[in-house]
Amino acid sequence: MDLDDNGYPLESALEKIRVWPVEDLKGLISYLESLWYQGWGFTHHGNRLLLATGGWSGNEDIVGALQGNHLFWSLCWVSSRRGGYFEFDFSKLIKPEERTLMVYLAGPDVFLKSSTVGEIKKGICSKLGFDGLYPLDNEITGEDASKQIYSANCQMIARSDLVVANVSPFRGPHCDPGTAFEIGMATQMGKPVHTYSNDARTLLERVKSDYPAILEETMVENFGEVENLMIAGASLQQSVCVDDRADLSAMKAFERLMSKLSDHYRTARPQETPHRPELAHD
Repeated sequence: MDLDDNGYPLESALEKIRVWPVEDLKGLISYLESLWYQGWGFTHHGNRLLLATGGWSGNEDIVGALQGNHLFWSLCWVSSRRGGYFEFDFSKLIKPEERTLMVYLAGPDVFLKSSTVGEIKKGICSKLGFDGLYPLDNEITGEDASKQIYSANCQMIARSDLVVANVSPFRGPHCDPGTAFEIGMATQMGKPVHTYSNDARTLLERVKSDYPAILEETMVENFGEVENLMIAGASLQQSVCVDDRADLSAMKAFERLMSKLSDHYRTARPQETPHRPELAHD
């Protein structure tokens, strides 16, 4: 028995955690789950483990023992938040070909009134073998919320293997500017970027139809792309547009794109984190 009569882990169990070899990651995760109080707040998916102690001192002791496993903590710990929340990423301990690819879900979805869009998209990712990272998963507290959000989103992008971005027209003829920034950041980091949209019209067609006043004073590029050429140029070939303009989440296009990416990364699974191909030079 590794738990006492009240469900608290024994000191011998905590010592096992402190000295558990990181090479036996599956065994460690299984053992932690067997000790975690009633399984609540224990979420393991792909390369990530999310723990919420719920204020239960036994769970807090388990986290303390994990911290005592210095090699595990130094390789896997990502963040700790007030309220007993801890996040771990096992990517450094898993063979590249066995890792679950982490997808940063960029887009204006965070501004939609529906609070379920992010969970639905993460669920689709999970069913197709990806681990979806959604901006609203970050916990923001206290003052300077905008700076915290910026920093947390940048860190999420840095941890991701690829970025999937909703570039549907938002508050005008173009995609959300925050999403455009994140696409640029991911491209600079060498991460693959894939886009999807609820509007299959070219940028020029969209402006002519919906925002004709723009053409009275400015020119609009005509390269046959659905977005500005810099956004289109950052997107790899596996990108999807489905005309469904009433749905700002572009869910149909998202599902179709993720299905394509599942096939693509399953058959072309690299032996290391995927990178964008080098740009051709004259």
